[in-house]
Amino acid sequence: MTAPPLNTLLSLLLLVRPVFTRPSFCRFLTLFAGWVSTRELHAVTEALVSAGVSGVRHHAGFHRFFSRARWSIDQVGRLLLLHLAALAPGPLRLALDDTLCTHKGPKVFGLGVHIDPVRSTRRTRLLTFGHVWVVLSVLFPVPFSERVWALPVLFRLYRTQADCQKRGGTHLKKTQLARQLLEQVSRWLPHKPVEVVADSAYSCREVLRHLPPGVVFVGAMRADSTLHRPRTRSCRSPVTGRLLTKDILLPKPEKIARDDNHPWLTMTLTLYGAPTQVQQGVGGPVVSFRRQTPAQNRHRQSTAR
Repeated sequence: MTAPPLNTLLSLLLLVRPVFTRPSFCRFLTLFAGWVSTRELHAVTEALVSAGVSGVRHHAGFHRFFSRARWSIDQVGRLLLLHLAALAPGPLRLALDDTLCTHKGPKVFGLGVHIDPVRSTRRTRLLTFGHVWVVLSVLFPVPFSERVWALPVLFRLYRTQADCQKRGGTHLKKTQLARQLLEQVSRWLPHKPVEVVADSAYSCREVLRHLPPGVVFVGAMRADSTLHRPRTRSCRSPVTGRLLTKDILLPKPEKIARDDNHPWLTMTLTLYGAPTQVQQGVGGPVVSFRRQTPAQNRHRQSTAR
């Protein structure tokens, strides 16, 4: 390491040592030290300047570390995930979402035009060039913060349909990429209970219908969403006598939340760093949450499995 304070992280970085060759791991340590130390633009050349190796070693070798070196980012995430899973006494909690990284250039792979969710409003949608990554992070507490932190461990690049047609490749939706990440975690941790939280974009059939065993999903959904329960045994229609193959239709979440047969329970949860009283109602496969504040009459619908 180039800075003594960074030596405390060396034991953690040694966890991913089996993924790299010896030259690649040395470059990885140099880039990591420069990346953490720099306060300017987080680029490869700027990291080399902060690490103190600029002018001593050519920057082309560090660029090849990302483009041609023989290492897998999935294997790095696997080792980190297994280490964090061993530290978690209960279920492993994960967060699923996508993020936009702005980039420009005619030779940038996977570049597309995407909606900027941060700068866009309900009336105006702003478009920008860049990459959209579907990210799966591990949620864990840290001693220096009251909030839970998220460590990204798995990534998938979302490519637009136009880019797949131009450069070749199969177009996959964000929900399909999210499904791949959850299935990968299930293969690595077959006996570990997992809890996943995501927003309404991933609370859909593509993700929920193919949840691996032992995975509990919590996500927001519309109050008028259509819910189904899979059929566990075959039966015939009492009217036509035909074999029923469709799933069983369930009441909508809004109707379940208003059902008096399922009373609401009051509990205290930490929302955005502050304790907030919420009400919980359970009806079938749906668990509903709403804030107990008269000024904000919000409803949060969650599905669990």
